[in-house]
Amino acid sequence: MKQISTPNAPAAIGPYSQGLTAGNLTFISGHSPSTLPPEPCPKRSKSRQRKP
Repeated sequence: MKQISTPNAPAAIGPYSQGLTAGNLTFISGHSPSTLPPEPCPKRSKSRQRKP
């Protein structure tokens, strides 16, 4: 197993990693967007929401 990391992405926190490869499989992780200090997500107008 090989760990994947890049300085161009946010660092993993705790025991997590940005990604792993094992044989011909690759596992990558991501994170939710954030702001400092945390702010609520902007509301979308109903006209921009997808209709079922």
